[in-house]
Amino acid sequence: MNGVRHRLDQEFPEFQQTIHSLKQNDPQFAQLVNQYNKTDKAIYGFQQKFHPVVNHLVEQLKRERVRLKDAIFYKLQSAAKFGAT
Repeated sequence: MNGVRHRLDQEFPEFQQTIHSLKQNDPQFAQLVNQYNKTDKAIYGFQQKFHPVVNHLVEQLKRERVRLKDAIFYKLQSAAKFGAT
């Protein structure tokens, strides 16, 4: 199974500038993005190796990636709404 990277600039192309700005100015947002990228990279690595033994781990990581993506999207929407970019 070939994995696909889920990069934030591809997931939220309309928020590229906001992502960049928040990463520079909001340490909590930068931490969320860092954790999202690490999780996505781990999922991709497991999918490239495809060890059936770790399927439960990959599924857990995918759920974590979705949780992080939701938190990032919430912050992006809030920043756009309040002009904090």
